[in-house]
Amino acid sequence: MLDTQYQLKAICIYATKQSVESFAGKLEEFCRDTALQRLHAFFGTLPVFASAFFLEQYPECRDSFRTLPELQHVADAARHIRAELQLQDGDSIALFDGLYPLFDAHLFGKMLDRHWRTVAHYSYPENIPAGLVPDLLQVDILAVLPSVIKEELRQFVFQNMDTYDVELFYELPDLRSWRLDLRAQDPASQRLVSALLRQEADCSFATLESQIKSQPELLSAWPACLELELCTNRPVDAKYRLSATQWNAPDQLMSMDFVARLCEQSNDSRALPCSVILGGQGDPLLHPEIEEIVRQLLQVANIKLVVLETWALAGTAWIRPFIEKMSDPSRFALIIRLNTIDADLYAELHQCERARFSDVMDFIAELQLLDLDRIKRPLLYAEFLRLKQNDDQIDAFYKYFRERNVQPLIGKYNPRLGSADLQAALDLSPLIRDFCWHLTRDAYISPAGMMTICKQDPYARLGPAADLNQMDLATAWQRNRSMFLKSFRGQHEQIPVKCLDCDEWYTFNF
Repeated sequence: MLDTQYQLKAICIYATKQSVESFAGKLEEFCRDTALQRLHAFFGTLPVFASAFFLEQYPECRDSFRTLPELQHVADAARHIRAELQLQDGDSIALFDGLYPLFDAHLFGKMLDRHWRTVAHYSYPENIPAGLVPDLLQVDILAVLPSVIKEELRQFVFQNMDTYDVELFYELPDLRSWRLDLRAQDPASQRLVSALLRQEADCSFATLESQIKSQPELLSAWPACLELELCTNRPVDAKYRLSATQWNAPDQLMSMDFVARLCEQSNDSRALPCSVILGGQGDPLLHPEIEEIVRQLLQVANIKLVVLETWALAGTAWIRPFIEKMSDPSRFALIIRLNTIDADLYAELHQCERARFSDVMDFIAELQLLDLDRIKRPLLYAEFLRLKQNDDQIDAFYKYFRERNVQPLIGKYNPRLGSADLQAALDLSPLIRDFCWHLTRDAYISPAGMMTICKQDPYARLGPAADLNQMDLATAWQRNRSMFLKSFRGQHEQIPVKCLDCDEWYTFNF
């Protein structure tokens, strides 16, 4: 039960219309009742304010929750609560972004005590999985916050720690590498939360690690990212990305029938929301049906985001009008494989004429003419893989594109288990090899429709592949899960794709 000395005066459950609509389903009754029971058991009769969008989703809460007016930002909601309750300096508000079935009262009590003792303006959990404890806001901060904040409040105060007193709450064990989302605000998270509660009714941060270690397949229910290599063709011979020929693989093209089957299987009852990357060793823009493929993928409700990786040197004419006609362009993004803003180095890295650099920069300039204000997330990314040839340009590259409303994407060069001959500028081989995120949640599918064990072996030269022409996506994923379980148990030497030679463990996709 809440100790009144901490001056916690209200709970704010702030959900925007966008966040509510992103998950059309409600919490199953079992999870909802658990969330409300835990909430009231700790906070007692503390007033709970919830956004109208949230109460539309949970009308059964209207009698016990107070309705927030339609507001643009959680900071505005906090200002409304302060005014309605006439809160005083030193009082605080707990900020939830939904119902938390796994709300951990013991953990939150420790965080609240630290928040009060340090007289923090804002406190949030640094290494605690989302969905276990809310953030804490002391109302004093509202007087010095700007009237308009574009970022999430936590991100804003973190970026301005020199202005605000921010307390980061840290608790062992550190489970950040597991990338858990326990807010139950999407089907994948809800399935995980439900499984944890059915396994242990008193599931908490203290039991979480042992629960998942006893049932690690909970982390790998469905691929979070599908990477499709639509074709092996490419407009340039990039030194930093092996061609199909160098892999001793034939030229291939993914069939439209296969794409249609994949779309259908991504929307069946076993599937969960995921992102799709059109990438691989080739350039998806060279597939003759690329526009239709993107259109079909975007029609699948379970596909949250389609990302197209390209050198942008051919087949680009359809892209700008396609984006202009999209009702929700935030579900589409482009990554331009660039790596430099120097035309001479571009020509060297891509073994092409210097003029090709101007071609790709002209395409980027064309997309900058789009009305980007209606797009809720970055549309265009300029990729910079850190190589010894370009590492001294990283700052100039970053500054150049940030000033032009293009998101710089700084990444590590992937030597593909030593198959490529260029030398990376850095080595991210882990000192202690935990399980691999890519084996946990990524699926790589070749143009021939083969799901390989890992993207490091795109044409199944090192290990077996599941033939998606002969089995469905769910069956293939279940089959490949055995490799994830070996990784989770530390049996890396039993995985045929040479995991112990890989330094891609800590990279991740959208």
